[in-house]
Amino acid sequence: VSLEIPISSGSSFADANLDRIRDFYASRSFKPIWSRDNGPKGKARALLRELQTSTAHALSPTLYGTAEIEKLMASTEPNDLARLDFLLSGALVDYAHDLLNGRATTAAAVETNKVAPILLDPAKLIEEAAESGDVRQVIGNIVGKDRRYLRLVSKMVECIRMQASGFWPTGDIAKSPKDMRRALALTGDMALERATNDAPMDGPLREALKLYQARNGLSADGVVGPATARALTIPLAERIKKLKVNVERRRWQTKPSKGAMVYFNSIARSLKL
Repeated sequence: VSLEIPISSGSSFADANLDRIRDFYASRSFKPIWSRDNGPKGKARALLRELQTSTAHALSPTLYGTAEIEKLMASTEPNDLARLDFLLSGALVDYAHDLLNGRATTAAAVETNKVAPILLDPAKLIEEAAESGDVRQVIGNIVGKDRRYLRLVSKMVECIRMQASGFWPTGDIAKSPKDMRRALALTGDMALERATNDAPMDGPLREALKLYQARNGLSADGVVGPATARALTIPLAERIKKLKVNVERRRWQTKPSKGAMVYFNSIARSLKL
């Protein structure tokens, strides 16, 4: 089956390059990329899965029209498949743009952060996806290998999992050795099997606390002073919120700046040019 390109893909970035995208589809005799006569291809389902797990990058599936895409995936009607094809292409372009530049890349944000957005070529990206047998790899190439970004994403996902586990203490962690053990086990500073110990402060707990303090830029003395108490009692929801902000910020910081920049690490208490 061939398709007629709809007027809009749902993506302002793709639609701004509509002529080039039409030319690409025309070079294929308007053969769909993401579907065949009997329904969507495996790569269409693979892209939908990637969009549905965009929360791992502090984004949201709702930004990419996943509800309508999911509904169209169940159809074999030619008009629906044509709509599905172009929506998936537009969603891929939007997702790629957001992974490269973040969501807050307005003119004001660019001026404030002195960072110029990376302008991707939608037609080229769609062509790459059409030729690739691995949509996840296409997405992985967009994300890149920036270690700081990947560490932030990993930590954010870890906190979300801790929140979902229901094991994170809800009381005043700093005042309860039992709750402290549970928290330090989830943060990886104490062996999980020690987390159910109800004893007061002891050697293993003090050593785990030192590890936590060292990782968080605190004085590693194994004592729950005011600074350590504040760090321990930050709710998981607040930690996740801050990590999401920093994931977004990191997407900007992977770009060359237009001028001299000074970075202040409030945790490590350091400055870097």
